[in-house]
Amino acid sequence: MRRRKFIKLFGGALIAWPVAARAQQSTTKIPRIGWLVTVSPSSHRLSLVAFHDGVTVLGYVEGQNISIEYRWAEGNLDRLPELANDLVQQKVDVILAGGTLVVEVVKRTTSTIPIVAAGAGDLAEVRLVASLARPGGNLTGFVASAPEIAAKRLEIMRELKPQARRTAVLANLSSSIAKLELGFATQFASANGFDITLHDAHEVDELKRVLTNLPQSNPDVLVVLMIPSSSRIES
Repeated sequence: MRRRKFIKLFGGALIAWPVAARAQQSTTKIPRIGWLVTVSPSSHRLSLVAFHDGVTVLGYVEGQNISIEYRWAEGNLDRLPELANDLVQQKVDVILAGGTLVVEVVKRTTSTIPIVAAGAGDLAEVRLVASLARPGGNLTGFVASAPEIAAKRLEIMRELKPQARRTAVLANLSSSIAKLELGFATQFASANGFDITLHDAHEVDELKRVLTNLPQSNPDVLVVLMIPSSSRIES
């Protein structure tokens, strides 16, 4: 995949964005960006502002010399394959995929349209690219989270509450990054005398149920791992 331009997007995170060089663009062809995230416009408004600021700096104006096809899952993660396929059918020039889960879905949907991962975890760790330095294929992006930080969270908990042993861990294991984080957290727990109880919540109803029942297990501390962005969870 050929990388030619870079833009700022997603709350100040820098990310590579492959697009056709201006010298090669037809005077009649307007570049089309596919935008796919799990949330809604209202919950993603700050990221939208950052994205628009970035493309403006590059001299692009939406509706004039660039077109953006927005697709919002509105918290319904089951819609992601449908939305990704729709962007592929629209034959956009590049797809901006927000979050690791979206990246996984889009990568399964197309092997030819360039994909830029925004706000995703380590793409190499979840085997979506060969390496971050040389990703190959049609996917590139920036690492926004490091799974090993999960162990650091437990270490901080130990410093704040040295006698803590019973640890409740809240996660959404539909995220491959959350699974990696859980692995690091479990390793640290085993080596440092923590007793972990996992609570896996994918939807807001599950989350409410977990939080309601959590006091019954009388945990000393609560650690929250990666949760894919979703308006359902945010509600």
